[in-house]
Amino acid sequence: MGQVTGVVNKVGTKWGKVSVEVGGNWYSTKLEWWHEKNTDLPCQGDEVTFDDGGKNYLKNYQVLNASGNAPHNPVNQAPASGGSAPARTASVSDDARQSAIIRQNALTNAVNYTVGTNAENSPEDVVELAKVFYAYTSGTE
Repeated sequence: MGQVTGVVNKVGTKWGKVSVEVGGNWYSTKLEWWHEKNTDLPCQGDEVTFDDGGKNYLKNYQVLNASGNAPHNPVNQAPASGGSAPARTASVSDDARQSAIIRQNALTNAVNYTVGTNAENSPEDVVELAKVFYAYTSGTE
């Protein structure tokens, strides 16, 4: 186990993890574990210290000197960033999310199938085929 001390260059919150780049290396922990001991997300520019757990983990994280450059975001809110997907919200159920994923997959496969047949297909024909793929995949056929 090694103690890491340095300035946070970047912060990430993808795939249910909190990640920081310090000294050119990325360190991370699960968001749920972070939330057990911390109320704020790391901020770019903070001087921090933590245990890397012998790998690239983020344990016993402490801010030595807050940067003041960016506000600390509460863990249950998505940080302001331009490139990542929106955080999960309670407004979309897991069933609706799964259904949307199956529909996207069915449409992609319908397009791929019709392109492979070299036949003249209208968008309506492709959507009808996607409905067949959706019904099969979701088990509603």
